Amino acid sequence: MVRTAIVALLVPGLGCSADFSFGAGAGPSSGRVGSTNFGGLLVGGQAGATALLNVGFDFWSWKSAQVGVEIPLSIYGSQRASIHAIPSGSFVTSYSERPTLTLTPGLRVRWAGTRRISPWAAFGGGMARIDRTGIIFDAGRPSATQSDIKFVPALAPAAGADIRLRGRWFLRGEFRDFLYRTPGVGFVASEFDWNQWHSNPTGIVSLVYRR
Repeated sequence: MVRTAIVALLVPGLGCSADFSFGAGAGPSSGRVGSTNFGGLLVGGQAGATALLNVGFDFWSWKSAQVGVEIPLSIYGSQRASIHAIPSGSFVTSYSERPTLTLTPGLRVRWAGTRRISPWAAFGGGMARIDRTGIIFDAGRPSATQSDIKFVPALAPAAGADIRLRGRWFLRGEFRDFLYRTPGVGFVASEFDWNQWHSNPTGIVSLVYRR
C-alpha cells in the first residue's frame, strides 16, 4: 500500500523537458598578491572570460517547482596566484593556476517555470583541468620553473534566473562558482596550496532554448 501511494504521488509529476544554453561571462582574479614583477616577469592573478555550454533536463515537477539535471561545460577562467617571500634568504616563490576546462553535472531546481521570470538553483560535481606554473626567484632571477596540466576534483554551486524573451527563447543571468582542489603532489612553489580548495566565481549571461 505504501509503495502504491508513493507511485501515485510521483507519477503525475513525471515528465521530461530540456533546455540548451550558451553564454559567456567573467570573474575576478584571486590569490594572496595581485601581481608583482621579478626579473622582468609579471606574475599574479588575472581576470579571465569564461564560455559556458549547458544542457538541462527536468524530469519531475511538483506544483510550481521542477527538478532536473544539468550538464554544464565551462571553457577558460580566471587565474589565481600565490606569491610568497621566504624569510631565510632572497627567495620568492610564485605559483599560479587557471581552470581552463570544467565539467560539473548535477541537480537543478527551478521555480515558476511557466512564468516570464523563473529563478533556479543548482549544484554539481565533476572535474576541472587546471594549467599551472611554478617559479622560484633567487635574487630577482628565476632559478627554477615548472608548468603542467592536471585534472582535479571540482564542485559548482550556481543560482540564477531565466527571463522569457519570446516563445521558447530565454535570457539567463547566473552566478556560478567553480571550486577546484590543488593537487597535493610535488610541484615547484605549490606547497602552500596543496590539497586546498580554491574558488573561481563567475557571472554569466546566456541565451537559452527550451524544448
